[in-house]
Amino acid sequence: PEKRMELLWTLECEACAGRNVSCMDWNPAQPDILAVGYADLHFTRQGPGLVLVWSIKNPTHPLRTYRTECGATALAFAVRSPNLLAVGLYDGTLAVYDVRKTEAEPVLASAYTGGKHADCIWEVVWTDRGGEEASAEALVSVSSDGRVTQWSTSKGLEHTDLIRLKRAAA
Repeated sequence: PEKRMELLWTLECEACAGRNVSCMDWNPAQPDILAVGYADLHFTRQGPGLVLVWSIKNPTHPLRTYRTECGATALAFAVRSPNLLAVGLYDGTLAVYDVRKTEAEPVLASAYTGGKHADCIWEVVWTDRGGEEASAEALVSVSSDGRVTQWSTSKGLEHTDLIRLKRAAA
């Protein structure tokens, strides 16, 4: 028998028309929920970014819309608190959104004075540190500034650099 793939659905709306998808993550507690980040990854054409949270039950209208100052390059739902969505941005900002809330602003965001990355964040991952409470889950970001950073979300965004890579002279 011939094997083939079929298109099951298309998630599209006016806000994402003409934009490039840069990252995606399924919600671990609600498998019909998908977060999608949009960015122009061409260095000289940076513009505003977008994160849409979709339900495959309604592929023409996103549940949440988050507009960002630059492109969204990485995102991940927390496992223990799946309402939290971490978003890494092209300018090195890390933002955390509570998708239960209707406000379009992050509940937490890194700042230059608080350990913000100096370059694009390419990966964000929630890691389990053990323990029963939701705060036992830490957020780790990886950036092209050479830092792998762990973020605690219990009292704002407190950071600890796990690894610092430096370029070797050629």
